[in-house]
Amino acid sequence: MPTETTVQGTAPQATELASSPTIVPSPTSRPVIDTYWLSRPVSRKDDPDRIDYIDRTYPYGGTQFGTREVHLGVEFVNPRYTPVLAAADGIVLFAGLDDDTQIGPVLNYYGNVVVIQHQFLGIEDALFTVYGHLQEILVETGQTVSVGERIGRVGDSGIAIGPHL
Repeated sequence: MPTETTVQGTAPQATELASSPTIVPSPTSRPVIDTYWLSRPVSRKDDPDRIDYIDRTYPYGGTQFGTREVHLGVEFVNPRYTPVLAAADGIVLFAGLDDDTQIGPVLNYYGNVVVIQHQFLGIEDALFTVYGHLQEILVETGQTVSVGERIGRVGDSGIAIGPHL
């Protein structure tokens, strides 16, 4: 059993109250900002075997466990000719082969590629989506597209190991 030890000290003393209360600023409200969602560029509506989620083994910024260069996008692995859909309303800035217009890190990186510029209300800067490695392009530069509109078909053009978007 522990032994008791007496410790001498001073008891806490009451402190003098401030002459005026501290003013705490009231929180300011921030404007409500809408969240803008992109639709999936591949739909399972017509074919439940299509893959409408990204390949988690090689995500944006990943290296597939150190076996590849840092990834600049996300992959939707699907069979060749699977329809590719616009993720949001926008204007096609580029549609074609990137063999003489550099879209990726090097020429012909994406092969057949579509770049769409999206403009959401309340957002000053534009948002761009890039659809690369297409087998077939179904839109033209300058064309206005709507969310869910077919813009191409999955392929493996450019630098690609197999068919994917």
